[in-house]
Amino acid sequence: AIPLMFMRYQGNRKGEALAYRWSDIDFKNNTVKVVNQVQGVSKRISGKDTYSDLYSPKTEHSVRVIPMAKEVRQVLENWEWSTPADATEFIYKSRNNSVMTGNNYSEKHLKPFLKKVNAPNVSAQAFRRFYGSVEIANGVAPMTVAKRMGNSITTIEKHYHREIEENGNS
Repeated sequence: AIPLMFMRYQGNRKGEALAYRWSDIDFKNNTVKVVNQVQGVSKRISGKDTYSDLYSPKTEHSVRVIPMAKEVRQVLENWEWSTPADATEFIYKSRNNSVMTGNNYSEKHLKPFLKKVNAPNVSAQAFRRFYGSVEIANGVAPMTVAKRMGNSITTIEKHYHREIEENGNS
C-alpha cells in the first residue's frame, strides 16, 4: 500500500513512488525528495541488484522536494521499523529485495488490493489524478499543485481545467 499512499497523498507517478529510498525521506523537515523513477525490469547480476531501470523523473519539473502528507508520514513511520537501517534501501521492494517494476506492482499488488476492498479496477494513474483533483477542489493554487506533482502549469490546466473553473482558483 505504500506506493498507493505516495500516489494518492503526494501526487507521485507510479514509477516515482516505486523508486523511493529511505534516503529520500526527511522526517525532520517533513519532506520527500523525488529524484528517480522506475522503468523497465530489475536485474540481478552476480547476486547483486542492478538499477539500470532507475532513471531521472519524467520531466524537468519532476525532480523536486515536496511536503510529506501526514497520511504518508504515519505509514512510513510504522513501516520504517520493519526495514533495514541502510538508507539506500528501497522503501517498497520486490521479493528479491530489488526495486519493484511498475507492471509487477500493478499486477501483483494494486489489482489484488482493489479486488480485496471491492473497489473498481483502476490504474495507478487514477490515484495521482485524484490527488490533483482534491488539491484543486481544496483551493490549492494550480501552480502549487503543478510543483508538487512535478508537472508544468500548462499540464495541470489541461488536465484539471474543470476543477480550476469550478473552484475559481487560478
